[in-house]
Amino acid sequence: MKHKLIGQERYFIYSIVMLSVILPNFVNAEIAIIANKSNTLSSISELQAASLWLAKKKTIAGSGKLKVSDAMERSPTYIEFYNKVVNKTPKQIRIYWGKMIFSGKTFPPPKQYSDAEMLQWVSSTNNALGYIDASSVNDSVKVLLKK
Repeated sequence: MKHKLIGQERYFIYSIVMLSVILPNFVNAEIAIIANKSNTLSSISELQAASLWLAKKKTIAGSGKLKVSDAMERSPTYIEFYNKVVNKTPKQIRIYWGKMIFSGKTFPPPKQYSDAEMLQWVSSTNNALGYIDASSVNDSVKVLLKK
């Protein structure tokens, strides 16, 4: 009896490990960094985006002061954006903003609750930038980067 249980435990552990390796490849979505249509930018690099969303810069040459917004912290879009574009985990971002707030340097960007809300905010706010799941993009905004 004990031998059978050990085999089942191994099978269960093996299954969990395989799912943790395979599943993220199916879950990952393409992220689109979007801008208000009146914005003069035609594209943005990952480095520029990271600098803007970490409040290290407020402008990109020729763009004027930019306003960025975040998705909700635990949303798949937020996680994908910070993993793919900023190369940081949500935990690293929480620590970063904790330090920035505590030091009095700056505050994190405002948050939008959904892709639809982000689209509405970006399309109605001059010099606004945001990010959404690429499948949610419509013609009310322009896409600066897909990742």
